[in-house]
Amino acid sequence: MDHNKIPSIIMGFADAVYRAVHEAGMDGVEVNSANGYFLHQFVTPSSNERIDEYGGTLENRARLTVAVVRVVAQ
Repeated sequence: MDHNKIPSIIMGFADAVYRAVHEAGMDGVEVNSANGYFLHQFVTPSSNERIDEYGGTLENRARLTVAVVRVVAQ
């Protein structure tokens, strides 16, 4: 994934949460970061071979998940 697309991915999660709660009437949402789903692929060193700020150390690999959780919590 191109580095420039990451902000739009984060906002995509925010938009999906807004629609789920405000348009579909759900009480809440779950951010799934396991079982090979998108966020899990960033956290797992075997699938994340990035060399930018979203790869390498655990802190860097978790950066996208943390950003998504923050925007979803808002």
